Amino acid sequence: MGNTDAMRNTLFGKPEKIKSGIVVDCSCTGGNPGTVECRGLDLSTGEIVFDEMIGLATNNIGEWLAIAYGANYITEKKIKVPLFSDSKICINWYNKQQAKTNIFRDYPHIASQNKNLIPLLEEAQQIIELCRVEIKWWDKYLYGENPADYGRK
Repeated sequence: MGNTDAMRNTLFGKPEKIKSGIVVDCSCTGGNPGTVECRGLDLSTGEIVFDEMIGLATNNIGEWLAIAYGANYITEKKIKVPLFSDSKICINWYNKQQAKTNIFRDYPHIASQNKNLIPLLEEAQQIIELCRVEIKWWDKYLYGENPADYGRK
C-alpha cells in the first residue's frame, strides 16, 4: 500500500486537507450482501458523530443510510458544512431523492432476515426529503483515505 500512496503522491501531489464537514462511510463484512454498519465523522474535531449497526444489507444500502444519517445530523445541529461520501451511486440517489435499489428483488431473503431494514429505509427516505444539505464526493486521490472508513479492506 505504501508504494501506491507514494505513486499517487508523485502523480497527483499530496492529498488536500479538508478541515470541515461531515464524512460518512459504511462497512459490509462477510460479502455483499453482508453485515452492514455505517458511521459519520466530524472532520473539524475527528469525533464520530454516529455509528449504526444496520445488520444484513448491501454496501450501497449502508452508504445510503450513512448519507441520510449524515444529512440528518447536519440539519439537527444547524451547522453549515458539507456532507462527504465516497459513494457516487448513493450521492446520485441523494440528488434524485430516492434510493434506486433492487435489494429485495435481488436478495429476497434479506427482508425476512433483517426485519429492521424496511423501517430504516423508510426513515432514510423521509430524512432525505426533509434534510437537504450540500453533498460532495470524497475523492481519495484528492483528500486521502476516507476518515470514516472502518479499515477492513
